[in-house]
Amino acid sequence: AFYAFFDISGTFGKSVAGGPFHTDTEFCQAALDHALVCLVQGSAFGAAGHARLSFAASRSQLEEGLRRLSHWLAKTSP
Repeated sequence: AFYAFFDISGTFGKSVAGGPFHTDTEFCQAALDHALVCLVQGSAFGAAGHARLSFAASRSQLEEGLRRLSHWLAKTSP
């Protein structure tokens, strides 16, 4: 498997479905609840403010997951 860590701290405190959230744990739970994408909080790996995405899926599954995340985050407002 391959993994990517994304800095999500810029979303903290902003209005989005499931938020506002102030930790990577809250963000990852909201991503699961609202975008149906499972991320792991970076704080579990010493990288608070980040989320980990696993690339252990087919290309079409990854594209669908990223599309869902993008759609969910596009609804973010300051």
